[in-house]
Amino acid sequence: MEKRLILLTNFWYDYVSCDHHKDRDCHFYIHKKWSYGKEPIYAIEHYGYMEELEWTEYPTYKEALEALIEWLEDKVKSVYEHLPTLRTADDYNWKGVEKVCEKYKLYPIL
Repeated sequence: MEKRLILLTNFWYDYVSCDHHKDRDCHFYIHKKWSYGKEPIYAIEHYGYMEELEWTEYPTYKEALEALIEWLEDKVKSVYEHLPTLRTADDYNWKGVEKVCEKYKLYPIL
């Protein structure tokens, strides 16, 4: 599953770099938190400018990883689905996005 996440984050880095790239768009987190003497919880986060994912908690690392992958897959699908719309935007590097989509060929297989 982590290899899948790495593939998705590679796509995401190339995608966000097509336009106004900021470093925080390229970091995704799974935190492990111990509180009040209870079993730890795992939380996923992403505080990008292009997309933000608020702190969301899961009882296991595996569930947190699955949720992060699912969230990022949805974002990647959205890029592919909205590519025709981007082609009409004069102020957006849609040719760069098109190259990224062609490079990874992740959709419709997601």
